[in-house]
Amino acid sequence: MNSDVFFGPKFSWAGPVTSHRIDKNKAAQIQSQLGCVLSNKGYDTGVHKFTIRVHSRTSTCMLGVAPSNVSRTSSNYSSNGFFMNLADGSLYSGPPNYYSNRACLGKGVTGGQIIILILDCNKHTLTYNFDGRDFLAYENLPNVKLFLAFDNDTTAGSELEII
Repeated sequence: MNSDVFFGPKFSWAGPVTSHRIDKNKAAQIQSQLGCVLSNKGYDTGVHKFTIRVHSRTSTCMLGVAPSNVSRTSSNYSSNGFFMNLADGSLYSGPPNYYSNRACLGKGVTGGQIIILILDCNKHTLTYNFDGRDFLAYENLPNVKLFLAFDNDTTAGSELEII
């Protein structure tokens, strides 16, 4: 096995934040609050696999990776970080990609489903695995420490768990 590949929940959501309620490895959006919650660990080398159970997904629910300087009090998905909207499987990001509603999965992720993110810091890519298929979402990611990120709009109800 490649020693650069890490599996399992040796990371969790980091708090405190005002945009999400955190309970162990679960994070849930809070109504009328903007902001991003990050994992407690960031990575700039190696290959990292994040397995996420979607307990519920209401409207916009942005999941991806972001640097530590994301805003905890405003949305980031179109300005800082690399995200997928689980509502419809589309991509949103800041520089260098500047994606806005770019098709990726072709469908949304609903409650009860599992999605896997594979962050390859050596190749600077982010891949989503859904329904047993890999979707290369981002190439040429910046060479900075990136964290698993759950960005919030003002609609509550989405809950994600790191498993």
